[in-house]
Amino acid sequence: MNRRRNGAPRKVAVCAAFAVLAALATGCSADIGTSGAEPPARTGTAPALPSPSGSVSAEALGVARGFTAAANAGDLEGIAAYYAADARFDRAGTLFRGRRAIIEDFMATDVVGDAGHYRELSVRAAGERTVVEYLFTSGSGAREHFTYSYRIEGGLIRDVVGRYV
Repeated sequence: MNRRRNGAPRKVAVCAAFAVLAALATGCSADIGTSGAEPPARTGTAPALPSPSGSVSAEALGVARGFTAAANAGDLEGIAAYYAADARFDRAGTLFRGRRAIIEDFMATDVVGDAGHYRELSVRAAGERTVVEYLFTSGSGAREHFTYSYRIEGGLIRDVVGRYV
């Protein structure tokens, strides 16, 4: 959720907890636009983390944790694979509409480009949403504490509301 803009995205080292993620073997480009095209294939599997509270579906938990793993691996194509083409992301009042905007205007600059790392603190159900509490650490060591309230349908993130705690 860091608002600092940085230059071209930098690859980040994959921490040991995410060693199971396979690195992309080629520099394939992905259509992350809003054309409705299929997103690129997902990479890796979600790591074992504390059990969620409430009735979080296995699908929603897998999608949320898969997104987190891809983001922590610096994998923009992997991140894009978790978002619907018409997804919406509200980052503490700043709205990103569509997969392309979420990836290019937020994730590429403020997460991957900042060498950021999400640490999951808790997961809970809130109606039809899955709320994940994170501690985010930027590449420079700055920390932010926030939640992402995900609406996940059909195995894709359709909407996220991010708020500071």
